[in-house]
Order: sequence, then C-alpha cells, then structure tokens
Amino acid sequence: VKASALIKWPPKLPRLTSLQLWAGDALSDPKAQDAIIEHCPKFDALSFYIWIGEAADQQLASFLSGLQPQQLRYFETISHADLGEGALLSLSSHGESLKNLKMALRPSTIPHLGLLKTCTALESLELEYSNSRENPLDLEATQHDVFVEVQQWLCECKSLSNLQFSGIFSALKLVTPVLLQHDIKLSHLSVDCYEAHNAGEFHRALTHQTTLQWLQLTADSDAMLRDDIDVVVETLTRLEQLRHIKLIGVSDFFNDEHIIALARSLPHLDDVYFTGLQVGDAILPELANLKDLRRLEVASISTFTFEGLLDFAERLGPGNQGIEFRVEAAAPESKLSDEELQVINQKLTSKVDGKLEWVLYRGNRAEWIAGCIFGRR
Repeated sequence: VKASALIKWPPKLPRLTSLQLWAGDALSDPKAQDAIIEHCPKFDALSFYIWIGEAADQQLASFLSGLQPQQLRYFETISHADLGEGALLSLSSHGESLKNLKMALRPSTIPHLGLLKTCTALESLELEYSNSRENPLDLEATQHDVFVEVQQWLCECKSLSNLQFSGIFSALKLVTPVLLQHDIKLSHLSVDCYEAHNAGEFHRALTHQTTLQWLQLTADSDAMLRDDIDVVVETLTRLEQLRHIKLIGVSDFFNDEHIIALARSLPHLDDVYFTGLQVGDAILPELANLKDLRRLEVASISTFTFEGLLDFAERLGPGNQGIEFRVEAAAPESKLSDEELQVINQKLTSKVDGKLEWVLYRGNRAEWIAGCIFGRR
C-alpha cells in the first residue's frame, strides 16, 4: 500500500478499525496520517512488517500521537522497525487502551522500553529481539536501569494472560517476578535463550501459574543435573490445565519415565513437542490416553516398534480426530519397512483420520546421546 492510497481511501472507509501494512512508511506522509485520524474515528489497530530509516521513529510518533488518547488497542511490528524514544513515548499515551503489544525489538528501541511503563492494561505482550544471533541481548548486564524499569512495568500489568519473550537472555529474570504475582493469571507463556541449569527459581515459580494452557520453553541443557531435571518435571506435572507444551533443550535428558509422568498428570494436552535422551514404546499407551491429543512431535531418539505404534493407533478415540504424529529421530535398530509404515498409517487413517511422519536418525547415536549429556546438542 502506498501513501497515496492511504490519502484516498479513509474518506470512503469511516468504519475502518485496523491497518496491516507490509511497509510502515506508507504512513510517513502527514496527509495519509491526517486522513485516517480525521475519517476513521474507530481506528484502533496497527500492524506492519517493516519500517526502515532514521525518520521512522518520529513519523510513527506523529501518527500515534495524532490519534485520540487511549484510542489504540493493538500494535504490532513484525520485523525490522527503526523505532525509538518518539514511537514508544507516543504508545504510552494509549496505556489504558492498549491490550495487545507485539514488537520485534531493534537496538534503537531497547534504551526506551521503560517508556512503556504506563501501558499496564496489556493482556498480551510479545517481545522479540531480532538481532539475537548476531548481537545477543542481555538487558540486565548491558542496560540494568532499563531492565529494572521493564521488570517493574511487567509486574503492574495485572491483566496479562499472554507473555512471550524471544532472543532476550535476561527474559528469565523479567518473567520470574511476574509468575509470582498472585493477581496475574497467565494462560500463554514462551521463554527462550536461558540456561536450564541456572533456572531453578524460574521453573519453581511456574507452579504459581496454574492457569497456564500454552507453554513453550527453549533452554540450553548444558550442565543440567538430576535435581534440575526433577524440578522441571515436578513443575510441569502441576500445571494441570496445559493443552500445548513445547520443550526444547530443557527436556534433553527426558526418558520414558519423564514423559509418562507428564502424560499422566496433564490430561488436557492436545499439542506436544519434546526433545529428549531416548524414548520407546512405554510412552505410547500413556500418550494415547490423552483424549484431546491432535499433534505429537517426538524430537528424541526413539525406539518405537511396529507393534507399539499399531497399538498406539488402536487406542486413539474420537477426541484424537486428525492427529498428526511425527517421529523425528527413529533409532536405526527400530527401522520400520515401508510396508509397516503403510499399515500404521492405514490404521491411523481409518481410526481417526490421522497420519504418521517417521524419520530415521542417520547420525551417530552415541554422539547424539553424548551431545545431550555434555550439552553439545
């Protein structure tokens, strides 16, 4: 969409409530901004993929500050957006109305995150640091004042239900105090870029959020001990409302025992993904007992047999309709023939219209296990 279109369209669209743009600079023309502000009084949601340039910050600030105070409900930047003090300050003028905030953070944005402290009506907050691979962000170590401001801000967002951090190493310490707030009830949580061995406080704090239904944890498993693993499993088994669980790294040492414990304690699971050390047929009956399970991905060395998988399919019920089961690293000694895979898929199709994707692990199994044990995976 070009700026010229945004100048012409608004007078014909008085009920316009939202804009989804590829390039945010379509709003750079003051005439386009004025057209929306004047003719679209119900406008309350803005999303764009990219907005590059030194002028981006002030151009967006001009538009957001031109709206009526407490008008904006939804704001999203998906990729590269050169936003800074101006844009974040203008967002703060919508602190009582803004319910959903999703931002791909750039270095220019980080120092000004504290300006969002008035945005305490948030129900959903997703922050992603898009430069994490090239220039990892440890907010606590590099900009401690901002870290403290953000930590305090999050604890004041009493309506939060969805909280997701990506690419921010200090996110663990930002999230933990939120988990301990008795008047914050999360349903969705995602945290990555943390060391599982040093995350005991965070993992234990998760037990305070028994309302969680959707959980994704991505961690470095290096140096994890038995006690660390036990804390993770004990915590997860207490989150009885979970429906979606995705565990990467934090579950690298899981075996049959751990997966069985989760399956028995979390009866509402419908979407399951986990890494692990090694699992086999023993987990399949327990997983098949999950009445709502519709997606299962096993990213662990697995030794599932033809008989075990066939029995799994036979145990499924109406709530498992359309189930997708992916085995990502089947052990060579448990290799299934094409005929066996066909029989299993026929059974899944006839039973619940499901399917199995089965991938043979072709690497060195000893290296896989050593990689888990010594944190090299």
